[in-house]
Amino acid sequence: MRWLYLNVLILVLLVGACVSNSPSTSPKPAPVAPRPCARAPEPTTPSKKPDVAPIKKDELPLALKARAVDDRVRKLCFLDGELRWEVRALDQWLRREKSLKYQGYFFAADSDWTQPTSTYSEEVKKQVRPLVRPFREDFSTVVCTEDFEKLGYDVIILGDVDIADSRWDPDYSQFLEDWVRKGGGLIFLCGQRHNPRSYSSDVALMRLMPVELADVLDLDRAVNTTVMKYYRLTESGNKVEMTKLLSDAPRARLFGEMRETGFNIGELNGFYWHVPATKAKVGAHVLAEESYPLDKREHGTPILVTMDVGEGRVLFVGVDETFRMRETVGDFYFGRFWRNAIMHVARN
Repeated sequence: MRWLYLNVLILVLLVGACVSNSPSTSPKPAPVAPRPCARAPEPTTPSKKPDVAPIKKDELPLALKARAVDDRVRKLCFLDGELRWEVRALDQWLRREKSLKYQGYFFAADSDWTQPTSTYSEEVKKQVRPLVRPFREDFSTVVCTEDFEKLGYDVIILGDVDIADSRWDPDYSQFLEDWVRKGGGLIFLCGQRHNPRSYSSDVALMRLMPVELADVLDLDRAVNTTVMKYYRLTESGNKVEMTKLLSDAPRARLFGEMRETGFNIGELNGFYWHVPATKAKVGAHVLAEESYPLDKREHGTPILVTMDVGEGRVLFVGVDETFRMRETVGDFYFGRFWRNAIMHVARN
């Protein structure tokens, strides 16, 4: 009996040893890939803002922005010689323009003729009296720049005035320059008789003139007045507010544009005569040049030029036929052009 138990015990021990030495049939766990080390976030430092905002690429230079940015009524004086067509049209528009207190003085008028003023309201008629001499409502004399400043003008349009006339005080030119440098707005509205052909010896007016004049012996034949020419806007002219005569249409519709075949005219009427200027002065901006249909020239004669002088501004209008803008549409374009031109130079 003991022998039987002993054999069973030996058999159990042998079976246990075999089981412990046999290979395991359970699959080994898949190796776990090591996790990459997470990079610490780079410290962020707030960027320093510039003290002055950078100028946008398409932003207008200060010299091309309209100076009059409020609705204040401006005081304007318009001086001219003879009552040419340009003067008649502009004078009538200025009388009715409600953004202005207007006084005009025309040297060729009869002595008993009342010089023009604003007519749109009785109140304004009381505020601006007719002039009896250039810049003066009475026969007193402007003797210094301070007296000229007291006249209170925001804009002066100097037309085709003969500065050799006895009624034009030789000191007026210097008073004008000082007034512009202190913030006044001056428009040279050129003509075929005097402005600017007679001004070459006037140092003060030449300093204000934003263009160089052509040195030609016969100014009367320097421009072919039998052919109509047109306003061709420059890059600056296409951006400045002064030439924006329609709010819902591109300027090319009115002023035309350059194409592969040459200049393609717009809807605006042109002009026959212009000042034979050669180029704009340093610091001046050309807004428009003369051109003609299919013109392939890179540049024409500058006819609309603006320039800042001191704290003031000057605009050169080298034609005397803007009244042709009135054909078939009345004052619609003509009035907008002159309102924009006045606001472009007006004292702010």
